[in-house]
Amino acid sequence: MNLRQILEKATENLSLSIDLTEPNSENALLISCGNGIISQLVEEYIDVKKVETVISVDKKIPYAELKESVKNVYAIKANGKSVRFHEYADHIAVDKDATYEITYSYVLGEKGLDDVIVIPPKYTVNILAVGVAGEYAYRKGFLEEGRELRTRYLIALKNLEKTAKSVRLKEVNYG
Repeated sequence: MNLRQILEKATENLSLSIDLTEPNSENALLISCGNGIISQLVEEYIDVKKVETVISVDKKIPYAELKESVKNVYAIKANGKSVRFHEYADHIAVDKDATYEITYSYVLGEKGLDDVIVIPPKYTVNILAVGVAGEYAYRKGFLEEGRELRTRYLIALKNLEKTAKSVRLKEVNYG
């Protein structure tokens, strides 16, 4: 999915006809709303994980050396074995210099209209579009509509977090 798909669905939800190909203040507002909803989703609700191989220098792995903006470090391995590490403001400290495999979650940067948004597939275009529509309505001063859409969006997020449990039904003999 990309930001354009989300914004097109959001404008449909709001019954707006906006041409996303023309740069203007409405498009800038929609893009800002879209990036805001995606950022909030990734920062507050989900972890987008990545595994990356890096080489430490002076027993340090600077966050700046990683391809993405780190949210949380889950594991560091050397030769397939977990190693101890300590996180600091600007780097990760390890016991020795080596090649490491780091598993971490990251925050997404600002997205352009056609940039691919890498998030779990259960967070669909339709769900994100409701969030974007709510944010847009709110910013435009339609507070009641914005509140209603925001509530729908948050309920959808909450429902996605529920895990389905298997149910075993007993066989009933009616005859």
